Amino acid sequence: MEDERGGGASVLEAAKKLGLASTTIEAVDRSGHLPSGQPANIAPGLDVVSQAFNSDVGVDNDPISYRGGNVWYDVLGITPPRDRTLDEVKDQVEARWRNDQIAERLRAKAEDMVQKLNQGGKLADEAASVGGTKVDTANGLRREGSVPGVPAGVITGAFRTPKDGAGQTPGTAGTEWFVFRVTDITVPPVDLASKEMKELKETLDRGLTDEEVAQYVTKLEKDIGTSINEAAFAQVTGANNN
Repeated sequence: MEDERGGGASVLEAAKKLGLASTTIEAVDRSGHLPSGQPANIAPGLDVVSQAFNSDVGVDNDPISYRGGNVWYDVLGITPPRDRTLDEVKDQVEARWRNDQIAERLRAKAEDMVQKLNQGGKLADEAASVGGTKVDTANGLRREGSVPGVPAGVITGAFRTPKDGAGQTPGTAGTEWFVFRVTDITVPPVDLASKEMKELKETLDRGLTDEEVAQYVTKLEKDIGTSINEAAFAQVTGANNN
């Protein structure tokens, strides 16, 4: 490849001559998406997009190491950034507006359900009045843990809600909403000899030490002031080499 490219061949020309697989992406933005909004067909973990945006047309780029091999690439053209026309984004705008309207109505309904639950209503009755919903029970939630089928937002909300209280939170998708009630709170036993407690103690000790050092430095700066050795700073940063 390097010999072919050194002779003036493009990556596509060299790959074709050597029988290597090649692909051309007609247009892609910095986030790796095509003009249609769909993700470009780029192998997972291959950081070719950011490398391409740091290059230019006609630049002989170094290959990218990938999974024990090399990936060569050329920038064939650069499209100046611009705002998309309405025709280009009409479908996305309509879909976003529709999802926003659904999310807003779901949020309003969820808040109404929470209000009724906090006034003595039953979760099963409220779910039945909506239709197309179901009531599940999740046990053993932990503040820092995860439970299959229970979004992280529900767990976070549950730990902010008192016993017998109700709450609501959006799901991972903008078109789903969760209403929940906390039926019981259990304080777990503390085992000071457990691995978790030892790790927690070490974390707290490090945090306390860092805080004490920071306060000490702040006090010194206030009492005796600070100054910058410009010569030493320039030597360390290499500024004196310019």
